[in-house]
Amino acid sequence: MEAKLDDAENRSRRNNLILYNLPDPNPAGTNAEAEGLIIRHCLEHLQVAIDPKEIYRAHRHGRHAANRHRLIIAKFTFHKTKETVLTNDPKLKGTDYSIGEDFSQSVRTTRRHLVNFPKKKSTKF
Repeated sequence: MEAKLDDAENRSRRNNLILYNLPDPNPAGTNAEAEGLIIRHCLEHLQVAIDPKEIYRAHRHGRHAANRHRLIIAKFTFHKTKETVLTNDPKLKGTDYSIGEDFSQSVRTTRRHLVNFPKKKSTKF
């Protein structure tokens, strides 16, 4: 039963991406501001033009703090748009920005253990 719930949660997150370290100047920023920031960021840093209709929803996660940037969770209308943004992620190498997929807590925990597994065994992965 738990596996089915986890699968359903991951399917609902299928078109989501998490954008890290985008500027967060406004503590009361709106979802529309987050969407605009994503559109500008993708155009400037990834050379990918995104129409506002291709972003279903975007919002900041967590509380605002002056010394750090809150991440942005973006749900794209089309899976193809999400994949286009994700495949252009290598263009962010050497910057403070990064993009990742949105997974459920159990998948994130499992992936974290898989990354640490070769370190414990002292082998290359």
